[in-house]
Amino acid sequence: MAHGRKKSKVVIEVRGGCVVSVYGNTKKLKVILADWDEYVGDGRLGAEYPVDPLTRMSEETLALSSGIKPKQIDLLPTGQP
Repeated sequence: MAHGRKKSKVVIEVRGGCVVSVYGNTKKLKVILADWDEYVGDGRLGAEYPVDPLTRMSEETLALSSGIKPKQIDLLPTGQP
């Protein structure tokens, strides 16, 4: 890595098994989800997702992507340890 360059970062937000959003710090980024559960044999394997800037992430997603554990940001459903 050249001096002064930031590493590329991609955060894929998934809820209930579905991709909700894709965030990145690189403008020219192409993200394709290969979903074998939806493959129908016609050559279409998945979908391309638009990439939003990292600054558009929710506070919870930002916290998780920064290494904060779910218990620390109170994302667990009521009654969970």
